[in-house]
Amino acid sequence: MNYNLKLEIFYIEFWHILFITLSLGAIFYLYLKSKKSKLLYSFIYLQLLIIVWMIAKILKTVSYNVNLRWFFIVMQYFAVSFIGVAFLEFAYIYLHKKIIKKKLRLFIYIFPILQIITVITNPWHHLFYKTFTFYSDSFGILFYLYLFIEYLMIFIGIFWCAKKLKNSFYTKTKKELYLISTAILFPFLFNFIYISGLLKNFFYKLNIRFVFDITPLSFTISLLIFVYIIFNYEFLDVIPILKENIIKYVDSAIILTDKNFQIIEINNSAKELFDIYNVKIDNFRELYFKMFDKNPKLDEVNVQFTELNINNKKIYFEVKSLSILDNSKNSIGTIFNITDTTDLNNLKSDLELKNKTILASNKQLKQRILLSQKISEIKVSNLVARELHDILGHSLTLVINLLESSKIYFNKNRELSNNLINESIKILNLGYNDLKKSLNNKVTKEKNSDDLKEELLLLINRFKQAGLNIKFSISGENTLFCNKKYTFIKKICQEALTNSLKYSDTKAVFLSVKFKNKKSQINIIDSGKGCDNIIKGTGLNSMEYRVKEFNGTFNYTSEKNQGFIIYAEL
Repeated sequence: MNYNLKLEIFYIEFWHILFITLSLGAIFYLYLKSKKSKLLYSFIYLQLLIIVWMIAKILKTVSYNVNLRWFFIVMQYFAVSFIGVAFLEFAYIYLHKKIIKKKLRLFIYIFPILQIITVITNPWHHLFYKTFTFYSDSFGILFYLYLFIEYLMIFIGIFWCAKKLKNSFYTKTKKELYLISTAILFPFLFNFIYISGLLKNFFYKLNIRFVFDITPLSFTISLLIFVYIIFNYEFLDVIPILKENIIKYVDSAIILTDKNFQIIEINNSAKELFDIYNVKIDNFRELYFKMFDKNPKLDEVNVQFTELNINNKKIYFEVKSLSILDNSKNSIGTIFNITDTTDLNNLKSDLELKNKTILASNKQLKQRILLSQKISEIKVSNLVARELHDILGHSLTLVINLLESSKIYFNKNRELSNNLINESIKILNLGYNDLKKSLNNKVTKEKNSDDLKEELLLLINRFKQAGLNIKFSISGENTLFCNKKYTFIKKICQEALTNSLKYSDTKAVFLSVKFKNKKSQINIIDSGKGCDNIIKGTGLNSMEYRVKEFNGTFNYTSEKNQGFIIYAEL
């Protein structure tokens, strides 16, 4: 064996072994870090064929007789024959995100199978290899036929990839598009240069006499380009591994899962959070179905509160989740931000217990105030008694609720607490002025429905500050009111809202005022605890009295846990 032949064998073995090692490392890296999808598996299948091709080339090169050399050539074509259909499958999945239909798949696989049979039987017909010796060979007509078919599949695959890249033009950077295009075209371009003899002529001009087929090596370079693309640009529908570094140093508990809720990444904060409560998260999918909403919205952040019962102790969490979508708006993973709210929930329970004590004390205080008012007004007319009930009951109820809120926020938000106290003072002053006006029987000018709307909005705003959520509707023709009717409508609304705040334990009330045919229709509906047996107190009696003064209609109804409904027409 002369020196040049030894050198040629050395270079073939060295470069192929190096590139096989690089290919296996890149495939292993991709498999660990990528989403396990059909696209990934088709890509790995294509690369494994290239590795088999390179292994066969190494063994063919070191074969010591023609029969052994022929055996490894057949082995080589077991891989080469399927490269065209493998690339076609990869391109189809890349474009359509699904595998080729079964019948079409069976059809295209006929050609590589026939090619393998043709190579194996070549010693009898010499149509694939026209001549074959230990040192040289020449191709027959079937070689070029199969080469044409394989290149046809490759060009169709390139067309599909180009179509996908065109569709992705506005979602990918120019650099990403150039890299993907290069990775796809690179090996086929070098294969054409080798088969056409251009590479051989170029090396001969450089006085380099040994030339070997570098197509499989170029496939490895293509693979490394894909690894770079995947690492930086989320190709192959993967969740990019850079997210590992992003979430690692975040203080919040972050968990990143695939679409099947298997953990891909989890930061130290999440591990520490679950370690505190001895919660095993090896099977996060099982934990997910215990804790979280099964139908999250895909296009927005989902926020929910959940609990776990661990060793007869309730643990509370606030969970924010966001689905990671591919270009087709299909979920490929989920990122969870989990906050331990156990201490907050326990504090809330303690505050609720203390609030009940405060409410009981306030109730006693309110009863004493009402008793004092009744004693001092025992000689006052029924009209004055009703006015006192409306004004004082309304004002005190609002003030009590505002002061309770102020107490809650006193240590948390001093500014908000002071604002609530100032609002309480303002309401007391307004109540005092209303009381003086009522006792003096001061009559104001006629007012219309716009004036009423303005006053009701002010009234509603006070109740909202006390924690009552009111939906308000006023409609109908603009109407002039005498002072008495105007006041009665306002008082009915005020008394009904006060009762809702005092007795119903509701947070939501619907108030509707409608003017039609010179009549005023009032509907007040709350979503509170309601009751089966209604005991008429001063408030309901006052409302009914005022309605009857205008020969109107007054109805009310309630059932336990069904809220309270008042209807008045005057």
